[in-house]
Amino acid sequence: MFENTRNIQTLAVTGATDGEDLTVTLNRVMANLNAILDETIVVACTPATLGTACTPASTDFDRDVTVTVKNSLGEYLNYNGSLGAVATYVTAGDGTAAVADSATTMDFVNGVGTVNVVYTGLFSPGDTQTLTVSGSIGGKAVSATSVDTIISG
Repeated sequence: MFENTRNIQTLAVTGATDGEDLTVTLNRVMANLNAILDETIVVACTPATLGTACTPASTDFDRDVTVTVKNSLGEYLNYNGSLGAVATYVTAGDGTAAVADSATTMDFVNGVGTVNVVYTGLFSPGDTQTLTVSGSIGGKAVSATSVDTIISG
């Protein structure tokens, strides 16, 4: 295993998987290292946008958002660390939204992490909730968002 450590963030680049050709392994390792050096780290939320249905108003529900860390080739980086996670909301009612368990960060394993956003109180069509994930990987600033606009159900 080779590790490149910059600014206290660690990106682990692993060796070959079973049956993987050495050339394929070296290409993957180089793509991961180049992502750090060339600032081509791509962090993305799935879903990026969502329309949660409610009739006529909903209370106490949640949603999961998957966040990935990839290089410019679309390959997962073996990132095993954490990034900040903040849930904000705009509601006409008394609704609130927060990352589950009052967490302020989310963890990644091999470039994939999941965060749970919990909605409490009254949410109605037109209300919005935004999850923002941000931080630094290999000394590079990264961020991604997922926006949920409540719709009539």
